[in-house]
Amino acid sequence: MIQKKGIADLFQLAKLGNLCRGWFVSRLVRASLVLGAAALAISSAGLFGRAPGLRGEANTARPSAPFEPPGTPYRTVSVAGCASAACHGGPATTSLSDKLDSHTWQGSATHCLACDPHTQAFAALESPLAKSIMDRLRSSVMEATEDVRCLACHTNPALASSEVNNRERSLRRDGVSCEACHGNASKWLHSHTTWTAADRCAGYERSGMTKLYDLGERALACAGCHVGAPAAQGYPVRDMNHDMIAAGHPRLNFDFADYQRRLRPHWFERDRMTGAPVGPEFEVRAWLVGRVAHAEAAVRLTADRTERAAPWPEFAETNCYSCHHQLLPDGWKQRNLAAKPGTAPRQTIWPLTSPDDAAELKGLVSTAVVAKLPDDRVLQVASSLFAKVRGRDSIADWDTAGQIFLGAAAYERYRVRITKSNPNPDFDVILNKLRLPHKLGDEWFLTPCQFSPMEAASDLKKLLPK
Repeated sequence: MIQKKGIADLFQLAKLGNLCRGWFVSRLVRASLVLGAAALAISSAGLFGRAPGLRGEANTARPSAPFEPPGTPYRTVSVAGCASAACHGGPATTSLSDKLDSHTWQGSATHCLACDPHTQAFAALESPLAKSIMDRLRSSVMEATEDVRCLACHTNPALASSEVNNRERSLRRDGVSCEACHGNASKWLHSHTTWTAADRCAGYERSGMTKLYDLGERALACAGCHVGAPAAQGYPVRDMNHDMIAAGHPRLNFDFADYQRRLRPHWFERDRMTGAPVGPEFEVRAWLVGRVAHAEAAVRLTADRTERAAPWPEFAETNCYSCHHQLLPDGWKQRNLAAKPGTAPRQTIWPLTSPDDAAELKGLVSTAVVAKLPDDRVLQVASSLFAKVRGRDSIADWDTAGQIFLGAAAYERYRVRITKSNPNPDFDVILNKLRLPHKLGDEWFLTPCQFSPMEAASDLKKLLPK
């Protein structure tokens, strides 16, 4: 696939030295887990709790009144309902200066409107790139701003339906707004200001507000769009398939810890029961929770795809570079992808799709379980995973190497906070080696043509904790 330089630049990794702002993800692949039959078995077994990114009882009825009596479905209110000066629309001077405290919430809406990229999600549907994608898809709608497939992730998914009223249609322009993540607000807009530590959990359950203070719930909410999710409870299917990628949409590349680190926070990260700020171990916890949430979301989407058979198999679940690669004899792709000629290996979600590494996660079958692990156990699991990587002479493919790199980066942020030392300078060097775009003439190809499995293993050993 060919992309112009401007598109390629969107997903460049940032340097490790900018730890306070986080890391730009390299072009990591959104992946599915195992074959469809296995995915169906896991999904039907109900091991993973509720579906990622869903909001309980979202829109099945749409009365015209702005608020409904108890018993009616949750309904959108709009950003304006959150952004008044008396609520979250206060000054955001401190948070925009990266100074977060227990009062950050007072300017959180102002902060988001000022710098959060999610607010521009709908505007992206009006871009030349969106138009070219729709032209290649030969969509009957022909406008990305009206296509449910696009609206499902580029605005509040509850507003994606073609059956929305004029008021709700206008709210799409808010992009991925407050309610897209926190849940439709008709039942919690007023009540959530009265909740205490003792009744907060019950309040969230009662009103349909998403528990973003719970790291596992947060990771699954993000994965609903950044990985994908089946249609359920008023939300349309969110599925970035091979047809859309072939038409020009960048493939989904998700690492929860990395995305969260580079999103300038409009919140103060703390224990909602005690009010205490999170410790340095939070970096490693976010990475481990995100890996499991990614796999959970991918399994659900794979199971849904097999049921829809639209079509099956779905090429987006296979390793892109098993087909899109340079035709060189005895290249890294031919030597290292674990598949016979003519077959395409599955996308990797390291460490969960590596049998040896997944053994370290035995018993951690859900995002909810991993999110509640004690700090010392989180560090123990992460250290064990990195120790296995240190014993390897090669890394099978570029995607796995990139995911290991991001895990090492999360652990490095933890180490820097604990030791108050400078970050390992090798991260910058190896980051440049792993960057994906490769220029040929005037075009930018998304290819890891210069990837070396043995060199990658040697490089990553310089980054992993000892």
